Amino acid sequence: MASAAQDATNMPNVENYTFRSTCAFTTSVYFWELMGRPLVESLCVPEIPSLEGCSTTQFMDFLIAQSNFLKFNDGNIYNTIREIEGAYIDFMDRISGDENLGTGIEFLLREHNHGGATAAWPMHSDQPRKSVLITEVLKVGSLVKDWAQRNALVSASVGENAVRRLMETKESYEMRERAVRLKIAIHRSMDEGGVSCMEIDCFMAHITK
Repeated sequence: MASAAQDATNMPNVENYTFRSTCAFTTSVYFWELMGRPLVESLCVPEIPSLEGCSTTQFMDFLIAQSNFLKFNDGNIYNTIREIEGAYIDFMDRISGDENLGTGIEFLLREHNHGGATAAWPMHSDQPRKSVLITEVLKVGSLVKDWAQRNALVSASVGENAVRRLMETKESYEMRERAVRLKIAIHRSMDEGGVSCMEIDCFMAHITK
């Protein structure tokens, strides 16, 4: 929590970094909307779902309270890699002026480590917008249920059609091909000399100097 690190600013040779557990896409889109949705070259932003219903009022109040302590922040660490979300990390670089590193790949590895397409079924929090990254930006998955229909019951036929789209269509073959390329890019980035590996090494060298 940001509030837990505020006292560190008074310690010698200490810097505070914020770990952004969601992907860079959802964070950058949030700030892009706050800026009035300006035209940004190289930033792909498809139609995105509303934030309505994504989080409880209590959780949003908690986030707002924590945001007051981000003034002590020296940089951000995103749960992504530059080879996948480089444009969104660069956008955050431009608007924040902080050091932004893409060194966490947990969600990408979990979803695409086996090179398979994803059935995206958003439930809460950042999932509705993360599903846009998967289905519209990376194009390695298919949407089971649209967020606008989140309160509607899902029929057996809807579930069946979603599975068929992932297994029996030309589109599914193309999604799997892209997912395999994504898997290769993820692992290459983490190999010695890869972008994420170098960023981690640079970050560790910086904080241990």
